[in-house]
Amino acid sequence: MMIINLIRKPIKLFVNLSIKIFEKIFIKVLKIFSMRIVFQRENRIGHQIENFESDLYESIQLKERKIKTIFIFYETHNLVANIYARELIFKVLNNHNINYFICRNIFLSKIIKIFLNYYKDDFYLKKSKATEKKLTYPLFDGLLNNLIVKDLGLKEKKYVCIYNRESQYLAEKYPVIDFSYHNHRDANINNLKELSNYIRSNYGFSVVRVGSNTLKKISWEQKDHPLIFDYSKSDLRSDENDINLISQCNLYINNGGGPFSIANAAKTEVITINQIPIFEPPQSKIWLPKLIRYLDTKKYLTINEMVKLNIHTRLN
Repeated sequence: MMIINLIRKPIKLFVNLSIKIFEKIFIKVLKIFSMRIVFQRENRIGHQIENFESDLYESIQLKERKIKTIFIFYETHNLVANIYARELIFKVLNNHNINYFICRNIFLSKIIKIFLNYYKDDFYLKKSKATEKKLTYPLFDGLLNNLIVKDLGLKEKKYVCIYNRESQYLAEKYPVIDFSYHNHRDANINNLKELSNYIRSNYGFSVVRVGSNTLKKISWEQKDHPLIFDYSKSDLRSDENDINLISQCNLYINNGGGPFSIANAAKTEVITINQIPIFEPPQSKIWLPKLIRYLDTKKYLTINEMVKLNIHTRLN
């Protein structure tokens, strides 16, 4: 063990030095050719779509300055959050005449990930990142189909999607990684029961619960139209149907979590309730923070108390 610890530090220093040298040389070459590379993150749906939309927006703007962008999709097929979204993204890039490279080699994918862990971001050699800059039109405009809408017997734009974040998804997709530090962001889907019934009764809209790897099926489904349907626990759930169903709803109600990016990219109206973190820019017109209370007194914490206890952030 002592020998391993002795050689670990020089190996780490060597890797850092090698990456810095490669980085400087590569960036100089990219500058000469007015070219930039974006390493596109795809392992979780929020990053896959939201990051891409921001990077696409920037790439379109840079084309006017004669700066070309090449997107690198380095995740191997089994780790891509949504394969259908990836296929649509390729079509979007083709429509904008933007080049991309797909990494299909597991070893090369691992090398790129090691590089990204040590590398500091640069304009010409960039890690994908979500920003407030977004397209003014739907990201997948003209590329979607309404087959799932028809299969469910829904009327176009006459249904609402509801979603609650749960820890089950990350636990099953990445069993060797501890994502429990995100668990304080979870919510109970039953909190949306009364609201769903209200929407169905007063507006005549169907309500569809979306998501994947959800814990339990809702017990308050309504089979008569307008529906209340738990799509997340149905045989119809798929990557393709996730994108098409959420993108074409009239309203998306959630408490945060990756699928929000699908609705946001589609320019769908969004309501976010019971969400944490509380100091990030609101991503919807109606936004309410999560209520947290003490276990012993049942008293709800004020925002100041949340901050003092450091439970107001995303990573806790």
